[in-house]
Amino acid sequence: MKKHNIRLSFSILFFVFLIFAIFLNSCKEDTVSVPQSEHFQPNGMMILNESLSDTFMYYFNGQLLYGKDTLFAPYNTLGAHWVVKFLDANQNKLEPPSDPDHSLGWLISDPTKLEVYQHVGDKWAFHLRGKALGTTSIKFQVMHVGHADFTTIFVPVKIDTATIGEIGGLKLYLEENDSLLVKDSAGVVTGSLNVAVNDTLGHIVVKFLDILGNQFEYDPPSPPYSLGYILGNTNIAYFEAAGILEPYAFRIVGLNVGNTTLKLRLLNLNIPEFESGSIPLYVHN
Repeated sequence: MKKHNIRLSFSILFFVFLIFAIFLNSCKEDTVSVPQSEHFQPNGMMILNESLSDTFMYYFNGQLLYGKDTLFAPYNTLGAHWVVKFLDANQNKLEPPSDPDHSLGWLISDPTKLEVYQHVGDKWAFHLRGKALGTTSIKFQVMHVGHADFTTIFVPVKIDTATIGEIGGLKLYLEENDSLLVKDSAGVVTGSLNVAVNDTLGHIVVKFLDILGNQFEYDPPSPPYSLGYILGNTNIAYFEAAGILEPYAFRIVGLNVGNTTLKLRLLNLNIPEFESGSIPLYVHN
C-alpha cells in the first residue's frame, strides 16, 4: 500500500510539474511575441484624385461600379497622384488604417506592362506607370503583417497615348538643331531665351516632364489640352503660337531691347493644370 501511494504521489507531482512547465513556456512565448493591430476588413475601396474631387475606381462587395471600373496609365511616365479610401457596409467612406502594421499591396497580372510607384512614407497613395502600350489588370490589397486582410478583384488598366502623367516640369528645344534652351524641373529653371530686336527665335518645341524628371513619351492630346503662356512685358517681346498642327511649339519675336520673363502653361479645356517657373527672356541688339 505504501509503495502504491508513493507511485501515486510521484505521478501527481510529475503531472503538476508538467502543467507548470507548459504554463511557463506559454508565458515566455507571450512575452516575446509582437502585439498586432486588429484586422481591417472593409466592404469596398475607392481610388480618387489628390483633391478627392474625382473618383477613378469604385469597388464595393465584390463588384466594380460601371464607369469607375477601369484605370488608365500613361506610357513611360508617372501618372497622377491617386489616393485610396475605403467603404464600410453602408458605403460610408472609411479612412485607411493608421497603424504601422497595415499597408497597401497590389498584384499586377502582367508586370511587364505596368508598375506602381509610391513616395516614401505615403502608404495609401500611389502613381501608375505604363511600361508598354496595351492592357493589363491590377488587384489591390490591404496587407497586414504578411497577409491580406482585404483584396479587390482584378481591375482593368489601359496604357495608351491619350493618358498623360503628372507634370513636374518641361524642356524647351530649338527645333532647327534640337538644342536644349531651357529646363524647368521641380521648380528650378535653368537656361534662358535670347533673341535680337526685330528677329524671331523658333520654332521652340515644348516637351513635358513627369515628377521624376522623365520626359513624356507622347505629347498631351490636343484637344482637350493646349499650350498657354504669361509674358511679363509684351513691349519687349511677342509670343507667337506655331499653329494647330504644332500645339506645343512657338516662336518669340524681339520687339525692344530689355529683359522679361515667360511662363508656360498646360491647359485642359482652358483650365491650367501646370504652370512653369519664370523663364528669363532677353532681347538684345
